[in-house]
Amino acid sequence: MRSCFVVGCVMAIAVILAACAKNAVETGEVSGVVKLGGRPLAEATVQFIPEQGRMSMATTDESGHYDLAYSGTRMGALVGRHKVRISTWRAPDGDRNLPGAPERVPMKYNAASELTGEVKPGPNEINFDLETKGRIQQIH
Repeated sequence: MRSCFVVGCVMAIAVILAACAKNAVETGEVSGVVKLGGRPLAEATVQFIPEQGRMSMATTDESGHYDLAYSGTRMGALVGRHKVRISTWRAPDGDRNLPGAPERVPMKYNAASELTGEVKPGPNEINFDLETKGRIQQIH
């Protein structure tokens, strides 16, 4: 009976340590403003894609402001260098009765992105002022 208790305690500690290790990745809070042609870009998806690990995402508000989310419960992005993609394209969602949205951002900022961002520990403000010039790829 006592050995079952010890085994149970060891297993519980192992589960707790595994959960702590899972949350041990270093992130930084990331926010900023996205502009296209000098004007705030509303309802754009902003993706920070690290060389390794989970990407972070956000949707801009009407003023072009975004706050990246690393997971459903954790804000920010992994510390380090990221490729950044910004897009306004959205597929229609019949389940929620939401219309789609066309792409308004040139490919050099999304499908063939040239954008990068460096995330440091702590708060980061990373703004993007995108040009309207460039090929826009519409996805159907």
